[in-house]
Amino acid sequence: MRDRLIWESVNGGACACDTIASAVEPRLARTYATVERTVRSQAWKWTIGTFCVHSGKCLASVPRKYVTSLFAVASAGLDFVTMTAIVAPQLTHSRRFPVREILSVFAVVALLVGLNLVAHFTPLSMWFFTVPVGAIIVLGVGKALGHTWADIGLSRRTVKKGMLYGGIAAGAVLLAVIIGMLLPITRDFFLSDTYSSARKALLAAFIFIPIQTVLPEELAFRGILHSSLHKLGGFKTVLVAGSLLFGLWHIGSSLQLTSGNAGLTELFGSGTVAQWAGIGVAVLATSVAGAAFTWLRHRSDSILAPIGLHWAFNAFGALAAAAAFKL
Repeated sequence: MRDRLIWESVNGGACACDTIASAVEPRLARTYATVERTVRSQAWKWTIGTFCVHSGKCLASVPRKYVTSLFAVASAGLDFVTMTAIVAPQLTHSRRFPVREILSVFAVVALLVGLNLVAHFTPLSMWFFTVPVGAIIVLGVGKALGHTWADIGLSRRTVKKGMLYGGIAAGAVLLAVIIGMLLPITRDFFLSDTYSSARKALLAAFIFIPIQTVLPEELAFRGILHSSLHKLGGFKTVLVAGSLLFGLWHIGSSLQLTSGNAGLTELFGSGTVAQWAGIGVAVLATSVAGAAFTWLRHRSDSILAPIGLHWAFNAFGALAAAAAFKL
């Protein structure tokens, strides 16, 4: 058996993927992103073992600061190719203080705070595109800070998985909303004055909610903020801090929550105390929802999954409100 050794320095350019692509066995393959996530998630520099690479994709996408060399052994009698990334320079127990990651998180959070204030307490709150434009700015800043499309959850590789998870989650929400609307004990909580007519509910579900709420918030929170927090402290940091920040984001939009919802008015009454109780419920509920969105984002490695669940919560809730007024 003739073995052919192909060695390519990462600094030297692209590896010999064309030569080895036809030899890869999809059943035995792992995507290069698995290696990339493993490298990025470690606080220390680790030696990454042997990984199979799907469709001949090489490990050149692993951040170059971690990798010193990349090589592959293509054997004529084998139906797969093994590729090994060697992380530089050697194992070490010294930690680098994450200055860049901390600054990235602070920058993103500051932008989100500013956007929230502008969107709720300035004349621009009346403009349809205030939050979408703000989210685009956050996205641009995130890209400038070095977040890749894969970091943000917009990799083409995970589209199908994200859609699958998002579709299943949306279906579960639809079932829960139907049950809650049909039960007399919970029906009043769907009676929101904002969606008192079917026309308002339809416009909200398919235009206002996707453009003004779901897409901007997911790009900002499960996209840039998720990536920033994950680079700083891993998934647990994202789950706790990201979910709490998402809950606090909804303070401004929940100021009139109690007075506009029949169920909450009956539960808390009216006045300042009731208003703050409604805000507290909103922050708690959206923090829990944020944790669910974050888990979906982490599990699917795609932003499409939380987008599906987020849209289902808001859109099905709006449609259910219009339906509840008819019952």
